[in-house]
Amino acid sequence: MAAGRLELSTDLLLAREVFRDSGPGMYLRPKLTTNVQSADDREQGTYAGFTDIRLSLQLRYEFTPRIAPYVEVGWGSLLGRTANEARHDGERTTNSYAVIGIRSLF
Repeated sequence: MAAGRLELSTDLLLAREVFRDSGPGMYLRPKLTTNVQSADDREQGTYAGFTDIRLSLQLRYEFTPRIAPYVEVGWGSLLGRTANEARHDGERTTNSYAVIGIRSLF
């Protein structure tokens, strides 16, 4: 069985201190993630094709490129037969989340 993940994201600069090329700035990162499989994997409860999708938005303020507090909200859903089987088993097929954190790079 082969499986893959597609993840697309970009950083959009919303605000930066005036007259500075670098330094503190506020960024918005939209992100799309989806998984795909070539065959059924009943043990994992996933089936051939696109199995799920996730969409999220992260807003962060970079004090420096190494330290940035952020807030992220997201939504995810199972797709296709994977979603049908989850529904049949009484499981949820969608979820939402919110995260508050600090990104630190060392």
